[in-house]
Amino acid sequence: LPILDRGGRWVEGEALAREYVERLNVMGGGHGDILFSAEVWVARFLSLQDELDEAEAMFQSLLNGAEADVTPAPRARLHLFHGSNLRRLGALEEAEAEIQAAADFMVDFRLGTINTTPDDILLEFIALYQTWGKSELAEKYEAMREQVLAELPVDPS
Repeated sequence: LPILDRGGRWVEGEALAREYVERLNVMGGGHGDILFSAEVWVARFLSLQDELDEAEAMFQSLLNGAEADVTPAPRARLHLFHGSNLRRLGALEEAEAEIQAAADFMVDFRLGTINTTPDDILLEFIALYQTWGKSELAEKYEAMREQVLAELPVDPS
């Protein structure tokens, strides 16, 4: 799903995430973070397709129902993707708070929420501050991103 996100294949990503949710629901409970993560991805792909209100409703439902046993990375992605949606809605202060919440869930937010996208939190901070017209902050996070990517043992692209 992160690959479809980065590749701009959002319709396909939404369909795959929805199918994943459906199949997990058919199998019943006991999936831990997997079902939660799949639902977060459905909301993410809706947001990326400019279905902002529908995505916001899903994010609110997920935030209100977030289970205590969900591990930090999926919780961080929920806040990160919600922050991205809020940015698209023009709620920049709220978006900043959500992206910061995502960062706070991670031991080192500079390494992202998942191995395949080690810069996801940094990219959202950059997009937020570019949208907001806070170029000095966008540049700060861009420099941090370049440093982190340069230090990775493999090229993430």
